[in-house]
Amino acid sequence: MVELNHGDRYVRAKIIYYGPAAGGKTTSLQVLHRRARGAQKMELISVNTAQDRTILFDLLPLRTLAFRSYELRFQIVAVPGQRLYAATRKMLLKGADTIVFVANSAADRFQENLQSLKEMTENLLSHGIDPSALPIVFQFNKRDLPNITELKVMDRALNARAAESFPSIAIREEGVLETFASALRVTMTELSTRYKIGEDVRGPRAAREWTERAMRETFETAKAAPSEVAEAASPPPPPGPAAAAKLAPATVLRVRAPSMPRTTMGFKPSPPGAPLPSEKEWTPSAAAEAQDPKGAQALVESYAEAAAGLTDHLSRVREERDEANRRLEELYAVADVGRSLLHSSGDRAKILLEGVVKKMSSIFRTSQCSLSLLRPDGELEVVVQLGLENDPMTVATSSQGRPLGSSLLETGRLRLELRGAPGPLGEAIERAGPGCVAVLVLPLQTPARPLGLLTFYLPEEASLPTEFEMEHLERMALGLTLTLEAASDAVSTERLETITTAALAGQLAQRVFRSAESPIDQIVSSLYRLRSRAGAPPWLTEGLAEIEDTLFQLQKLGRAVAAFGEEEIPPAERIAVEDLLADVEKDFRVPLAEAGISLQIENKASGCFVRAEPVLLRALVAGLIENARWCLDGITSGGVVRLIASAAEKNVQLAVFHNAAALASRRAPAQALAWPFDRRVADVNLRLVETLVSHFQGELKKETRDRIGTMTTLFLPSD
Repeated sequence: MVELNHGDRYVRAKIIYYGPAAGGKTTSLQVLHRRARGAQKMELISVNTAQDRTILFDLLPLRTLAFRSYELRFQIVAVPGQRLYAATRKMLLKGADTIVFVANSAADRFQENLQSLKEMTENLLSHGIDPSALPIVFQFNKRDLPNITELKVMDRALNARAAESFPSIAIREEGVLETFASALRVTMTELSTRYKIGEDVRGPRAAREWTERAMRETFETAKAAPSEVAEAASPPPPPGPAAAAKLAPATVLRVRAPSMPRTTMGFKPSPPGAPLPSEKEWTPSAAAEAQDPKGAQALVESYAEAAAGLTDHLSRVREERDEANRRLEELYAVADVGRSLLHSSGDRAKILLEGVVKKMSSIFRTSQCSLSLLRPDGELEVVVQLGLENDPMTVATSSQGRPLGSSLLETGRLRLELRGAPGPLGEAIERAGPGCVAVLVLPLQTPARPLGLLTFYLPEEASLPTEFEMEHLERMALGLTLTLEAASDAVSTERLETITTAALAGQLAQRVFRSAESPIDQIVSSLYRLRSRAGAPPWLTEGLAEIEDTLFQLQKLGRAVAAFGEEEIPPAERIAVEDLLADVEKDFRVPLAEAGISLQIENKASGCFVRAEPVLLRALVAGLIENARWCLDGITSGGVVRLIASAAEKNVQLAVFHNAAALASRRAPAQALAWPFDRRVADVNLRLVETLVSHFQGELKKETRDRIGTMTTLFLPSD
């Protein structure tokens, strides 16, 4: 019976290829194995005699697309057809989910087909299986022989249930895939009906539609050349360099009969030097069967069942090995991207990041995924977007009205949500389209700070990750996070040097102001004495007064800078809004224009005043504009920074707007690597701004609108 786990959404089914000896069962499995694509291909195991005749079974493990988010693995088994292995055939039918009956079209083998079908029916009944209820597909093979039975006759004699049937020439790879596709379809139709697979998937893909896509993605469409077919059907070459260069098509275990069989089992001794006996000569003698028929039969069945169990265990071990190798390759892929980002030009950054996102998306068989990173202003921006017109994470909103991606990033934990399940991802799933049945979100976060978000929109052909796979994905996300952090540090080295130089200059300026304070006091005192002398000409008195006033302003500026460096805030003054805007335009219009950014200033607060320390207020507004410039950094054209002053009843509002959110597609690909560093600088700058706002008894608000821009508004008490 099928192995089914609804919790882990996992299905393992068994498809049996049954039929008379030399009918083409093994050849059919070889065709399936040969045509399977690399990601789904697993080892075909055959237990054969020295004459390449199956003595136990052929086993082909196979993966396909998930069915309604259930992971699917099939065991495709071809039973031995020779009369000697009747017990093995009976044992292998136990737990069968679907039968593919491979009949021999040769006219002289017609009765063997009837006998094999009758035996199969009896074996199913002995296992308590209703033959009329078990899905079955007929493959009428060897249609290339000169003397064959007509299809109508074979169908009428064998196919009493009017099941689907297909003519085939397995050695030429004709009709094999069509037969298997039908077997897949009837298997999944039966399982979905009997076990309610995919009831939680809205508008699930029908079994027929799923089969068509599964066959396209599981098997190559082009047939192998006749020489390749003949080579694959022949025994593997002897060990050597040539053999090592090309893998054998299957793992073949060959069994030779002993030269002196046990007489208790009814085998006749072979004289020394005699050739190996044929298969007919291995048949237990009537005397042995008469002595202990039940014991001999039980021994054969036990041997066959033990061999089948060991082979199944070997298949599972190999599946686990292949899975471990795949996960290791995925971790290597993330490490390779990190190395490439550190040692290549920044122009390749987007290509490299797309590569690692594609590698991770292949785990889920999805083409819809995105990588979003935090800009310096703290908003998420999509830097890699595959199969999506708009990433739902940046469009959908949380219950608090915030962008959904930002809300999920703050939680810092992986999240998987199915369509229809209660949770915050429902809107994102709906926006991703009807083909999306689940969303997987992976936050990229260092122990100190978040960096971004990886999002995968899973179709129903994608199996949902297990708990172990979720842990593996978290490790991959951590690897990508550390990669981005390291690449950011490498790209930002030049910026760090610039900032360090500026910080050093600021420290030197602070010391200079402190050192100059005493000489300036002396100069001011001297000017006052000169200006106070009796008989001094008026022009000299006026000139000395102007110099004294300039020195006084310089002294006040130095004291403000020095005091702020020591976390002291000097007293506030009455400042005209017009003067503030004029100073901002003078300081920023040219530098922003050189960076391709347009500065627009709009004054709706003419005649209004605010109370603040002039130097620090200018630094506060400059900090907001500098943050806007960082957000627009890397956008080649169209960047706008707008400063709008307006007046209310009790305050003056200074709003700084930038349109980075509307120009994301114009950003240089390498720029995103500098965002983590720029964001840290912006965070420091923002803390400085918040400190000043608090001192001025003001308020700071920020709002970002997707595809429009970000507005940061400073509210200051009017004077």
